[in-house]
Amino acid sequence: MIKLERYIVSLVSKTRNRDEIVIGASPRATIHLLKASQAMAYIHNRDYVTPDDVKQVFVEVVSHRIAIKPEVKIRGNSEEKVLQEILSEVAVPGAKVYV
Repeated sequence: MIKLERYIVSLVSKTRNRDEIVIGASPRATIHLLKASQAMAYIHNRDYVTPDDVKQVFVEVVSHRIAIKPEVKIRGNSEEKVLQEILSEVAVPGAKVYV
């Protein structure tokens, strides 16, 4: 569980440490990301969450919880694009993690 929790915290923390983002995701987003990941695992008939579950729901859970700079939007970027970049930058833990 610790690896998965660190992964989720790393993803959400990265939203607060990016130049493109004015307002990053709150600690509450971390909780909701974990809950949504658990729901995704349940939908797939698993009693454990994988990093792929987290990746699958990350953009949808967090995109409305951040605000990007207007100049970033003018350049054609969106919250979703910035979050996809974050997903590609944060190291993914190995193995399945039980919750």
